[in-house]
Amino acid sequence: MNQTNFEVKMKILKAAKILFASKGYDQTSVRDICNDAGVNIMMISYHFQGKENVLSSIFQSSMQLLDFTGEKEATENPILRLTRIVRNVSSLRINDPDMMSILQQEITLPKPRNEIIQFLITPLWSELEELLLLGKRLKLFKYDSLETTIIFIISSVFMSRQLEFFNRNIQDPVDDIEEITTRMSSLILGALKCPEQELKSILLEEV
Repeated sequence: MNQTNFEVKMKILKAAKILFASKGYDQTSVRDICNDAGVNIMMISYHFQGKENVLSSIFQSSMQLLDFTGEKEATENPILRLTRIVRNVSSLRINDPDMMSILQQEITLPKPRNEIIQFLITPLWSELEELLLLGKRLKLFKYDSLETTIIFIISSVFMSRQLEFFNRNIQDPVDDIEEITTRMSSLILGALKCPEQELKSILLEEV
């Protein structure tokens, strides 16, 4: 039975995502992807013109789930916008662990690839920059360096599971999206010296 072009592309993307997550992008060959996908090795060139575009396609499909730019449209409240970013990333971590693993690997590279800059870093940085400046102007946030604060937030939300590795007292890692959101939001907003009354009201509203 002949497979449609769509079916072949989906097989390639599915196999590539699993391999990129487990082995890393650089350690995964085109042959590895095609062997796991059960397709001819020429299919990646035919459908994607190379491994780089496979990674780009994976990013494009998954980054839609994060939708950082939609938070501004939903609300102007910087605390609520920040909390929803945390929830979106937590949801991705639970529902698409392979994608989260790829993102964590890519974020820690000395020089991020153009794909992750385009689909993740640039929109997330812009949203965090805007909401942090707004929060400071409204006297909801206190921080010294905007750039350092953004890096702290990105590291916290994307690498939180890795931080659990260093705490041997954690017996059962939390996998509930709402619980993760509450804990991580409280940590970040506490570091931003958000007024306790504002913090409690937002977290109660979001639960």
